[in-house]
Amino acid sequence: MGFFSKTVIKEMQLPYIVDDFTEPKLDDAAASISIEVYAHIDGENKYLYNTFMISAHEMCDDKTYYKMLEEIKLCEDKHVNVKLKYRNEKLKAFEIDIKDLAERLKDDRFLNLETVGWGINDKSCKNI
Repeated sequence: MGFFSKTVIKEMQLPYIVDDFTEPKLDDAAASISIEVYAHIDGENKYLYNTFMISAHEMCDDKTYYKMLEEIKLCEDKHVNVKLKYRNEKLKAFEIDIKDLAERLKDDRFLNLETVGWGINDKSCKNI
């Protein structure tokens, strides 16, 4: 446990929900998709929240965003690969694997998502 401790990455397949209940009008205006993955991690329930924005602006003009949002909500297998990043044995960050998500949805349009915000929470976004 030193100042220069190494980052350890653990990968897990975790279930997710699509947040369409906190600020849907703002999300639609920004063409953003928010995903919350959840699991019992290191003895505690954790909720990992990630907001993505479509990086290709032309995809927002032809209603592609709404088609993508509907597709991710209707997906039957709502699991995605997540990289958990630890420092000094504590969860410090995470990364949702966009490539894995695109493969599961069989839709390369999801590769055009980029992270604009994230957080590690003790409560679900449904309960905040």
